[in-house]
Amino acid sequence: MTTAEKYVTAAYLVVLAVVLLYVVIYAFKLARLEREVSRLARLAAERRASGDKPTVEPAEPVRTAT
Repeated sequence: MTTAEKYVTAAYLVVLAVVLLYVVIYAFKLARLEREVSRLARLAAERRASGDKPTVEPAEPVRTAT
């Protein structure tokens, strides 16, 4: 194996490692978001079941400058 082939192989391995790291980080973030959405859905269902009124007023729509 020539030196050039070794460098190309190393470059491909680095790119593969970076892509795998990105996928792992993305999977952890997605799992965290799914847990948070489930928790918020459960809290909303509990609030609806208990008949509580919202404690926060709905936000005003965002107006863009034109």
